[in-house]
Amino acid sequence: MEELLRTYQDNHDRYKLEQDKVNLQLRGLSWLRLSLFLGVIAVLYFVWPYDVGLAVGAAIVLFACFLFIVRKYVSKEQQRNIIRNLISINQEEMVAVCGDYSIFPNGENHIDSEHDYSFDLDVFGAGGLFQMINRTATVFGSAQLGAMLKKPLMEGEAIISRQKAVEELAQKMEWRQRLQAIARLDSENEKDKESLEQWQNDGDTDEFSEYWNRLVWGIPVLTVGALVVAIAGVGSWLPFNVLAVFQLAILGVFRKRITAIHLSFGKKKLFLKKYILLLKHIQLENFESELLNDLQQKLKNNGSATKEIQELEKLIGALDTGMSLMGILLLNSTLLWNLRHSIRLLSWYKRCQQNLSEWFQVIGELEALSALGNFAKNHPGFTFPEPKEEGRGIVGEEMGHPFLGEERCVVNNFAVEKAGDVHIITGANMAGKSTFLRTVGVNLILAMAGAPVFAEKMQFVPIRLFTHMRTTDSLVNDESYFYAELKRLRLLLDKMLAGERVFVILDEILRGTNSVDKLNGSREFVRRLLETNTPGIVATHDLKLAQMETEFPDNIFNHCFEVTLAEGKLDYSYQLKPGVTQTMNATYLMEQMGIIPKKEELLAEA
Repeated sequence: MEELLRTYQDNHDRYKLEQDKVNLQLRGLSWLRLSLFLGVIAVLYFVWPYDVGLAVGAAIVLFACFLFIVRKYVSKEQQRNIIRNLISINQEEMVAVCGDYSIFPNGENHIDSEHDYSFDLDVFGAGGLFQMINRTATVFGSAQLGAMLKKPLMEGEAIISRQKAVEELAQKMEWRQRLQAIARLDSENEKDKESLEQWQNDGDTDEFSEYWNRLVWGIPVLTVGALVVAIAGVGSWLPFNVLAVFQLAILGVFRKRITAIHLSFGKKKLFLKKYILLLKHIQLENFESELLNDLQQKLKNNGSATKEIQELEKLIGALDTGMSLMGILLLNSTLLWNLRHSIRLLSWYKRCQQNLSEWFQVIGELEALSALGNFAKNHPGFTFPEPKEEGRGIVGEEMGHPFLGEERCVVNNFAVEKAGDVHIITGANMAGKSTFLRTVGVNLILAMAGAPVFAEKMQFVPIRLFTHMRTTDSLVNDESYFYAELKRLRLLLDKMLAGERVFVILDEILRGTNSVDKLNGSREFVRRLLETNTPGIVATHDLKLAQMETEFPDNIFNHCFEVTLAEGKLDYSYQLKPGVTQTMNATYLMEQMGIIPKKEELLAEA
């Protein structure tokens, strides 16, 4: 931890110095920009009455310099914003390394109480696994990371491929942080995925006729020629003036259409500017892993994504310039500027519309992989597990819960030897049963997502995970707690009977009925697990359920978490042991909290 903290602190200090340097450069560019703008006005005001040609020529030169400095300023400002984000990122990582992830988005939009396991295992929401890992800043990255945690990989080769990508990205801290810093640009204008997809699919694609495609080049050539002749003094200004007015008239005819195109594309300018930088950042990097190279190649299919979206940015910027007062006076009157760039925008859109979705998905996947790489970097004690196509289901050595931290977490060894094995866990309240179930579940999710796990060593067979740990009733659907619980178990049973490979984690099932029904029902459901060859873990307070080990010694195995009472205090070891628990603590805890009288008090009263 200390080494990581020093690394993030060094990064923070380095970027602070860079920020001071860029701020100084911005101040200089700001004064230069103002001087050039005032220069254009001064030339037109003072020189025009004496020499129109000189005034126009000087104004064009000064205006061109002004535009160059404006672009330079915008680029430098963007650089400063990226550096500012890098400073924040390293500040946040220093806090995260100490165990506080509350500043990161928690993925609450992904919460689904009916999902196979994510609701029970706190994958999403405040303090969940998603929040612990998440460093995404785009809607695409968040969606991809959510999918990686909700829909794990089921093939060993795919898992190993992702592991290699995550392992490589873990070592590319500077690249990862810059990707994250760029993704955070203009985050307040980050549109939702549906809005962008609607723009992709329903944009204005009706192109101008071929007739206008020719005129937008021919008329400006004549106009510029007339301007050169007039400035050279070999002809009058009348042809230029007529052609300039004619161009403005044409633009007036198409004003509504051009305005609509400008609104459609202009709204996406800041949004797209960020994605251009992301694409550049991705395409310029040299990757070694196959998965990262495959993703990079997708950006090169059907042309270069960076080049194409750069072209889009330039076209939108050019149209923005044409909409300004200076653009109307100098560009639209001589170059039919707005119409020409509107035509080019529609041509670009028609050519690249179908590729947009894939490009954004690639960015999202790399952002999600980068978040997993950051997770791996921040947990150097975690290991990449080994997927197996067959053999033992799960073998975890020195396995702990990622939420608890490596320094204070009690770790355990655990193994599911074969399909069809059921492990029954007993123990007193707060002894560690539920935490252990979540330990196994969360590490299995991480393993199948291609991430490192909290274990000294882990092997696993990719398998569908299904949990039943947290059931809620529904007043809306007029469902009782017990009925909701039965629906959950029925859903699990359907998967088992359909022949799906499922690993189940059950915590105190049938809590909504009396103890006799609960025991009988639990026994029968465990029999169902054995009949369908379904491996899993069942935690219970009912010690009689553990007696099934004698009936099925080859498939049912008892484990427990013991509690000891010494000097009036309960001692929790949180160590998983073979056998059935011999201690319970509910009465003692109720006595200590004053809920019921202590035994000695009852004896004294008697």
